[in-house]
Parts: sequence; C-alpha cells; structure tokens
Amino acid sequence: MPYMLEVEAKVAIDKTEDQVEMAGAARNMLEKIRKLGGEGFKEIEQWDLYLEHPCRDFNKLDEAFRIRGERNPEETDWDIKMTYKGPKLSDLSKARVEREIDLQKGTQLQDVQDMLSSIGLEVAGEVKKIRWSLQLDDFHIFIDQVEGLGTYLEVELMSVDLQGAEKKILEFLDSLGLEKRERRSYVELLKGENLDFEG
Repeated sequence: MPYMLEVEAKVAIDKTEDQVEMAGAARNMLEKIRKLGGEGFKEIEQWDLYLEHPCRDFNKLDEAFRIRGERNPEETDWDIKMTYKGPKLSDLSKARVEREIDLQKGTQLQDVQDMLSSIGLEVAGEVKKIRWSLQLDDFHIFIDQVEGLGTYLEVELMSVDLQGAEKKILEFLDSLGLEKRERRSYVELLKGENLDFEG
C-alpha cells in the first residue's frame, strides 16, 4: 500500500521582520482565503526545536527530526509532538513522508529535550511562529508569522498521488498570483542555508 505523503508548497508573503507589518500581511492573506471559502479558522502558537545527532547527518540526508510545542495563545501549557520528516521527493514541492507522535498532555518541552539530549540528540535550530490555519476544499492552508523571517503561506494536501497533488497546489497558488515557491524549511531560512529559490 502506498505511503500517504504530505505534499506542501510555501511562498513568502512579506519578508519584513516588523511585527505590525507581519500581522498586516497575515490578515490580508487570511481575508483573501476566507473570501474564497476558507473555513475553520484557528490561531495557534508554535515553538519548534530541530534536532541533530552526531552519528546521523540529517542535513546531508535531507531529513528532519523535530519536537513541536503547540498551544492556543491564551494557554500556558504546550501540546508536544515529535516528528520525523523524510527526504523531499520532488523539485516542485516540499512533498515528503512524515511520521508524527503526539505525547501525553502535560508533557514539558524541556523534559523531552533533556531526554533526547541524553542519547545524543541536540538542538540544531529553533523556530517560533504564530500560525493561522484554514480549510479550503481539500487544502490545509497555513499563514505563518515567523519570528525573524516574515509572513509565509503554506498550502498542504495529504495524498498518495504526488504529481496530482502538486498540480492542484501549484494551480491554486498561481490563482492567488503567488509564483515564487520556497522549498527551504523555516530553520534553513533562519540559518541562510541552501539559498536556491524555486520560481
């Protein structure tokens, strides 16, 4: 049975680091998606720690191992999940196999980090962002206000049909006038790595 793939494309909406401008760019895109029929609006805060291991070069293998803390901005406790992301499978999108585990409610991010550190996994990068999410037809749409980077739009489909999902996503982005796709992760962008931009 074929693996379900996370097929995703990302574009920069506004690269300013000014909080007011970032929020304005996010609101404008949010309104545009809502006018197209986007529903299920949700706002969350995310704190991602990307890990590295001395015996496995995730960068060279094009893999990622992440701990994510996620919460409603009004809450104090984080929901924690661990995620493995396999190598990108396409030059057109960020499609990859992804495996994710939700940890028990009330688990502390620092406790998870300390445990993984004890087996050699250390923090290689950190990403903090406010994420607004909507659903439009089969698309999962995320508008991210990323600390130190700017505002980005991510469009995601879960599918076993890589080419079909990519075609749908790219046609949707074209309809929004967003053509310059970004294949680097936020942590790569923050580090200035792999400075190739997909158009």
